Amino acid sequence: MKIITLAKNRPDFIKIQYESIKKHIKGDFEFVVYDDSKDGLIKNQYDKVGVQCVKIQNDGGVPYDPSMTVQFCLREMWQQLKHDTGMLVYLDSDMFFTREIDVLSIMNGYDWAYVPQFRGSVEYPWTGLMFMNMDTLPNKDSICWDIATVDGQKLDVGGANAHYIRDNKIKVLQLDMWSVLGVNYYSYNGVDTIDVREQHLKLEKLVEHFPKPAWVDVFAVKGKPFGEAFVFHYKSGSNYKEFATNEYNRLKTEAMIKIL
Repeated sequence: MKIITLAKNRPDFIKIQYESIKKHIKGDFEFVVYDDSKDGLIKNQYDKVGVQCVKIQNDGGVPYDPSMTVQFCLREMWQQLKHDTGMLVYLDSDMFFTREIDVLSIMNGYDWAYVPQFRGSVEYPWTGLMFMNMDTLPNKDSICWDIATVDGQKLDVGGANAHYIRDNKIKVLQLDMWSVLGVNYYSYNGVDTIDVREQHLKLEKLVEHFPKPAWVDVFAVKGKPFGEAFVFHYKSGSNYKEFATNEYNRLKTEAMIKIL
């Protein structure tokens, strides 16, 4: 199994992410950081941690358009990854595993796991968290990470894969994503708002320590209770538009580390 992430800044997250992977992922894995930094900070950190790194050569040169940047990076990464075998796990650089997960078991009988995005009736993968069975996915040369318009709907990064998934009858395992605003938890995928304060005390405690308003996500296999969420998403960890102050991010990171 290969676990990959795309990092642009926040070098401190690399060690935290790697430790969460070692702690919670069952089975052997290879962790690879794709480095899209411009200042060498990311390289300094992965050298210290001792993980593999691949430097991104062309991210499109659009620093304030994250969708365009991710599109260019995923294109380049896929050219290297599409011939891999086994399980491929992609997660954002500010995502961290929070409980033990057996990816091979979860993916038994499925080709691709992702949080579905919808524009109208068009479904396509959100690219922040994905499990891909490289042994069963057909026609991998046809997988395309481009922003696209499908059936008249303008889609975000990876939208072109709406065609691929439909045409190849891909067996999809849907993941649920809950946003956390203050102490409210929501599902993006049609599940009613739920009160989970007694189910996930760790996250409750974490949110209480966050600067307000705190905005994070957690993820679970679709249909599973919130208490079985296995990935925590810091959200906007890159702070690319400087929405949050350095002090806000410092406090938020300290609170996260306490419970991960």
